Amino acid sequence: MAYLTNSYDVSDDATKRFTTSTLNEASNAPIATMSFWLKRRSGLYRQEIMGSGAGSTNDGYLDLRSDDSGTKYWAGGYSITTFSATAETTEDALNEWVHYVMHWDTTTADGYSSRIYRNGVFLEGTYGNPSLNTGCALTRSDGSLVNVLGGNYNFDGWLADLHIVDGLTVPVTDFAEEQDGVWSAKEYTGSHGNNGAWFDGSLDVKDSIKVWSPNSLTASDLSTDIPPLYSPPIWVDDLLVVSRDGVKYKVTRAELDAYLT
Repeated sequence: MAYLTNSYDVSDDATKRFTTSTLNEASNAPIATMSFWLKRRSGLYRQEIMGSGAGSTNDGYLDLRSDDSGTKYWAGGYSITTFSATAETTEDALNEWVHYVMHWDTTTADGYSSRIYRNGVFLEGTYGNPSLNTGCALTRSDGSLVNVLGGNYNFDGWLADLHIVDGLTVPVTDFAEEQDGVWSAKEYTGSHGNNGAWFDGSLDVKDSIKVWSPNSLTASDLSTDIPPLYSPPIWVDDLLVVSRDGVKYKVTRAELDAYLT
């Protein structure tokens, strides 16, 4: 069975979102990774994927913003004790699955404390750099209420396979990889850390010590529309089965050894 079978389908509705008011546990907040797939339904100017706090030093957010210059992905905060990063992208088409990964690491002063990747490609843009060891507002231990699928602004579209990883900079290819020329979702098997979580397209948030409420989200808000899935090679009865372009090929161990030597 595929590891991912559903996405969240939310149409500009402030009541349909996950929230938690439980305080974060101790964390390695200067380092965090966020990975998710989204598909926009509309060109709504500002769509919030995650939000924390409200107009305070605990405030943080992950936004997708649209204007005349295209689509911009924002990760930011209320003050210098949080963070800010902006990257312009080629405008994402509506109804198209796109994968984003954000790395947050303030343990080094290399000029890129935050990095944003779109379908595996690093996005050039304007990146803010807070002081060393500044905590990520969405995972740090003094964070306040956190929202997913909205916050101060609503989300309008589909969201799938959202990972919040506390304390680790996870390689992009741990979440997705190109197969047959298509950027495809992979099953992440690593840790989510103390304040992390996995939103797998169900109403039950996985691998999280925090208590999440789905509020008005119901089973009717879950969609079978998901991003393309990566099919790893597998061994079956001493045959290596590889899927390419929807066709399965079988290779014996002898054939593989001959190819590798």
